[in-house]
Amino acid sequence: MTSEVKARAHANVALVKYFGKRDVPLNLPAAPSVSMTLSPLNTETVLSFADGVDDQVLLADVPAEEKFSRRISKYLNIFRDLSGNHRGVRVTTSNNFPTAAGLASSASGFAALAAGAARLFDVNMDIAQLSAMARRGSGSAARSVCGGYVLWHRGEKNDGTDSFAESVAPPEHWDLRILVGVTTTGPKEIGSTVAMERTRTESPYYNAWIKSAHGAAKEAVDAILKKDFEKLGDITEHSALAMHAAMMAAAPPIVFLKGTTLDVFHLARSLRKEGTAAYFTCDAGPQPKLLCQAKDADIIARQLRAFPGIKDVIHCAPAEGVRVETNTTTYCEK
Repeated sequence: MTSEVKARAHANVALVKYFGKRDVPLNLPAAPSVSMTLSPLNTETVLSFADGVDDQVLLADVPAEEKFSRRISKYLNIFRDLSGNHRGVRVTTSNNFPTAAGLASSASGFAALAAGAARLFDVNMDIAQLSAMARRGSGSAARSVCGGYVLWHRGEKNDGTDSFAESVAPPEHWDLRILVGVTTTGPKEIGSTVAMERTRTESPYYNAWIKSAHGAAKEAVDAILKKDFEKLGDITEHSALAMHAAMMAAAPPIVFLKGTTLDVFHLARSLRKEGTAAYFTCDAGPQPKLLCQAKDADIIARQLRAFPGIKDVIHCAPAEGVRVETNTTTYCEK
């Protein structure tokens, strides 16, 4: 076993959304989803064995809150049980982007943690198995294990072994961009898991939303492989609006969208009318995102940066998959 492991994984944005679970404890999705892994948004996590059986969890070198620490320890127990090694672990993790603000920090965080823990505890896994393991920490982490353009399979088995993500095209396949408009850096008012469950149980639109996602995922993969930007953009916008419509129809309603978020949606439509192709999306948070081609990214970014209510713009390109480093080896999944 190695004494220290460093793992890095990138956030992702779902072009066809994941929002609904068929099994909550295992984070099994009710429908497939399609995403793009994002550079430069990443989580870097360093793991080493502690002196004893207690875990030490630090966020950016500051001791984590007890609730978060318990979540990490519970997750590490999976690797302890698999390996038979029940030593404590020191975990130091940091993001280079806002945490818990609708930018998929849990996705990159648990993808990095899964890959690092597998290496630290010497648990051999292929990429599909690692993706399924990351999913148990945070559903969308399944996608952040993989690079480029990613399909997360819903799976049919109750144990979740067939619910994993895979790259359908590498980062270099298509030079698209995601421009993230940062409206707030604070945490969301309601967590994604709670929002999903309320939508599933209290929204009359939930079943229609899940049904639409199955066909959308297949069509999105086809558009990616054929580099059909207009088709992919239309699918992306429809998926985002359908997800948020289902949330807003829950009782009580879940509303992540802010005024600025909606204004940016209209900006994308205006840009298209003027001849610059941009398509909007938004995850379970207030941060609007614009999908565009690389040739248009700088022009769109300038307009977005000058837009009222936008505090910052993060220019993202397709990223590689999770990378793990020890003192002897490096592994990267594309």
